[in-house]
Amino acid sequence: MHDQSASAEVDLPKEYVCSEAGCGKVFKYASKLRKHEDSHVKLETVEAMCLEPGCMKHFTNEKCLKEHIESCHQHIVCEICGTKQLKKNIKRHLRTHEEGPISERIKCEFQDCPHTFSTVRTTTFSYM
Repeated sequence: MHDQSASAEVDLPKEYVCSEAGCGKVFKYASKLRKHEDSHVKLETVEAMCLEPGCMKHFTNEKCLKEHIESCHQHIVCEICGTKQLKKNIKRHLRTHEEGPISERIKCEFQDCPHTFSTVRTTTFSYM
């Protein structure tokens, strides 16, 4: 995030980049990249297609389509603040409304950085 090399003691994560034309997604683990690469299916192997407006992604089977829909298209409106959240993230979002030290955010120490984090460990990503 910040372009200064913040700390020599912070191990930078390995980056595995998808080579599919126009994709460029980056993964920390090679196994995650391999799983992602399977999502770039060839037309002759397409068995399922997402029909959500603006999506139209293709999948090799109904199971992959179902996983996609659950992770990308199932939303819930937070009863506290009214924001739209992915169903899979609603518990984490609700914790942001809790009072006390659990909901306190840690501000990035980099000058003029607006980012905050839930744990000290994640602040290191702001320096990368």
